[in-house]
Amino acid sequence: IWKNWKMPELSIELCRARQSRLRDALQNLNAERAILTSPENVQWLTGFRPHHWMSATVCLEPNGECVLIAPNEEPEKHAADRVITFEAQWLCTLRQDQMAAIAEQLPESTVPTAIEFSNTGPHIRHKAGEQIVNLEPAILKLRRNKDEDELALMRKAIDCTDAMYRKAREIIE
Repeated sequence: IWKNWKMPELSIELCRARQSRLRDALQNLNAERAILTSPENVQWLTGFRPHHWMSATVCLEPNGECVLIAPNEEPEKHAADRVITFEAQWLCTLRQDQMAAIAEQLPESTVPTAIEFSNTGPHIRHKAGEQIVNLEPAILKLRRNKDEDELALMRKAIDCTDAMYRKAREIIE
């Protein structure tokens, strides 16, 4: 059963479309730059989701460039214009200061920057500058409407849940 199983992936083209919609939303927030740190939003914009012990960040720059800051190495598939990597482990030990390492890769901002207030720590906030805006209401609004690639992931999750319950019933019987 697992030989032919393939996890659906987010479409690079649809990630680019989401980046464009987010840039439009930034105009309504009077922000020129966006920094997103939550794994689900990094994945939503770039198609890359780090391992749950790793951190990543995506930055939409004022020049339109999408920059992905990823742990250890450039991911095989992503919708970023540029990828910067940082060491997420030292001598096989997971770094506890990954967000600080990510912040070191970001240039300090001199323009109004939108960030996720509930998920952005002090290192990234410092790099975002003094003119920060909460991006979360706009992101939540954008994420309510699903693209086809997001729906495919949701369908796969439902199928997996159904399979798990079928197997659980078999075991119980």
